[in-house]
Amino acid sequence: MGHLLVFSLKSAVLLTVIFSIYMLVLSRIKGASLRRWALIGTYIAALSLPIFNLRYPSADNSVNTIQSGVSTLNRNFVATIAVEPPYVYRIIAIILLVGMIILLLHTLYGFAKIYRLKIRGREVVSKGLKLTVIPGHSISPFCFGGKIFVSEEDYD
Repeated sequence: MGHLLVFSLKSAVLLTVIFSIYMLVLSRIKGASLRRWALIGTYIAALSLPIFNLRYPSADNSVNTIQSGVSTLNRNFVATIAVEPPYVYRIIAIILLVGMIILLLHTLYGFAKIYRLKIRGREVVSKGLKLTVIPGHSISPFCFGGKIFVSEEDYD
């Protein structure tokens, strides 16, 4: 469980550093496509670079052992006590996983809403642009998947 925490921390630090460089260099560029690909590359780099360095300081992460030697009458007895890793790592890992599942469900819900709008709307080509006109809904215009979604009021 410690690996997930270390990976998350490394990924967060990398994301902060790379995003800071992005804000300094590319945030003023007007090309939306270049900025979009730079952000996607930032996320991919922040998630993939920590994978390549999987060597951590501790050799045995599952169980740490404590040995104590006792000598009586020329006999050496070695007692080995198994110590479980702290539950804090497990709790943090569970919180991270629950948060990831909640965000995944939220994203899937957003995709489902956009798909429902696409089904309800009608396709219109206006001035070379693919529009999806949504009747009966007052929505703000937005773009997704190469199409522009607008309400009937805005289209008129």
